[in-house]
Amino acid sequence: RQRDVDYLFRRFDANVVLTGVIDRQGPLLRLTLASIEPERGEPFSSVKVDSDLGNVSSLQIIPLERAAEIVGFAFSNEDKQRVRDRATNVARAFDLYVRARGVIAPDLEERDAETAVELLDESVELDPLFIPAREALLHSLALAFQDTDNRTYFDRGTQLAEDLAQSRPSARFFRYQAELLTANGEHQKAAAALERAADLAPKSGEIFHKLGAAYLRLGRTEDAENAFHRSINLRPGYWFTPDALGRLYFGQGRYDIAANSFRQVIKCAPRNTVGYNVLG
Repeated sequence: RQRDVDYLFRRFDANVVLTGVIDRQGPLLRLTLASIEPERGEPFSSVKVDSDLGNVSSLQIIPLERAAEIVGFAFSNEDKQRVRDRATNVARAFDLYVRARGVIAPDLEERDAETAVELLDESVELDPLFIPAREALLHSLALAFQDTDNRTYFDRGTQLAEDLAQSRPSARFFRYQAELLTANGEHQKAAAALERAADLAPKSGEIFHKLGAAYLRLGRTEDAENAFHRSINLRPGYWFTPDALGRLYFGQGRYDIAANSFRQVIKCAPRNTVGYNVLG
């Protein structure tokens, strides 16, 4: 929908937005992907991906490959193999996983973490070896605990984290573990988990942003500042981290340097009102 494209354009100053439309006719699925120039809503390029729902492996690889192509990213053989290694051959498990990710997607006005937990419980039961579903379940349990303060979600998340840690845990696992620990007020352990995530994904600006926030909760302002700067260097056009850094400086009474950070927010997203508000 154009309204969604306009929203992304204003919020992130995006120079390209990827859209997708799914058309299903029985077991046949057609996914139409388009890269959109946001300001005018005109497509740069588009591609149609036809798949049979019985071939669930292709649904987890080919759309990613085509999406990368039309927005100008290389999708290497190593990338494809990484996806294959984490894929499932159980169509129902994959369907439940995708639906669960949809109800807890970032920027949703009303996420539904409890529904995501229910969907992912079934997905994991159908394919216990489907690691992305188990990681997403940990994420959903952390969000459900945040939203409801129901200790059952925390206890289940703790047990799942222990189980996942027995294999080769990914950076995503440690990020979700940190969410669960943060929701329980265990900020030192959460920071340690995010440090593990940063070791595994040293080029992830998002992880360093979260690590900076974790350090800030511990009062380690110098470490937080360094982590935020690392995040900015990795993702220079993303306004969330200059905003966090500016708020850190503001809290210290360093108003001139805080204002510089907030000007960077405006530079990253000039059609977003946040930067102007905090600078004012």
